[in-house]
Amino acid sequence: MTDLARYERGQRGAAVGLAAYVCLAALKLGVGFWSDSRALVADGINNLTDIAGTLAVLLAMRVAGRPADEDHQYGHQRAETLAAVIVSGIMATVAVEIGLGAVRAILDPARAAPRLEAAWVAALGALVMVAVWQYNLRLARRLGSPALRAAAADHLSDALSSLVALAGVAGAELGLPWLDPVAGLVVAGFILRTAWHIGREGAHQLLDGFDAAQLEAIRARVAEVEGVAAVYDVRARHMGPAVLVDVTIGVDRNLTVAEGHGVAERVESHLRGWCAIDRVMVHVEPAPLPVPQEEA
Repeated sequence: MTDLARYERGQRGAAVGLAAYVCLAALKLGVGFWSDSRALVADGINNLTDIAGTLAVLLAMRVAGRPADEDHQYGHQRAETLAAVIVSGIMATVAVEIGLGAVRAILDPARAAPRLEAAWVAALGALVMVAVWQYNLRLARRLGSPALRAAAADHLSDALSSLVALAGVAGAELGLPWLDPVAGLVVAGFILRTAWHIGREGAHQLLDGFDAAQLEAIRARVAEVEGVAAVYDVRARHMGPAVLVDVTIGVDRNLTVAEGHGVAERVESHLRGWCAIDRVMVHVEPAPLPVPQEEA
């Protein structure tokens, strides 16, 4: 699949999420205010922020699809990771606001139970978001897209939020009106937790963080290549869905320049395409000669 086709498919996945959020936000906020359900209003506000986040993902997909240029020699794929961080920031901000509103509602002793219609809307929202989550999760795995993976995680959080809102409305109908704003507070917690995980992973990648176990796996794969006498250094970083690797190897110091270059090409060929590795830079150094043993 070409990069252009990949990003076009990713944009379609984000567009599906955007359409779902627009419809659900309007429905939840309308019914939430009409039925006086704090939990459903919180869920609807969450979907409003999801619209902004999804627009950021769509824009990132467009930018990430651009080819490398003079100012961006490695390409623009990190726009996807940046979008994931933006989504997490929006989610965290709204989670705090929803939580504060829920606390104020819990402290209101005269609060009445919401209408039952709010429960039906919450149930519908959960079903829709589970379907969108499954669709975009499968698409994110096929495309290896961090932005779409973040959006899919947000979809799952939205489905769970709707289920919590449903439980709050149902509890209020059973004579526990305080359960509805408590559900709104739980929704805020779900959103904040998801925002933390998405933001932490995105920031880790933007700062060139890379899993130590994966680095060791790359080192072991390099050592398998014929002609590699030693592996001195291995570094890797994420560039959107791709992985870029820099490796320093040692070869027999008696090899010619052309022969050493041939070993480097074998290393590059052995790594490229494995575990999302897209680019490999190999630096060749002479391996130290074995220390001669003293004669007895």
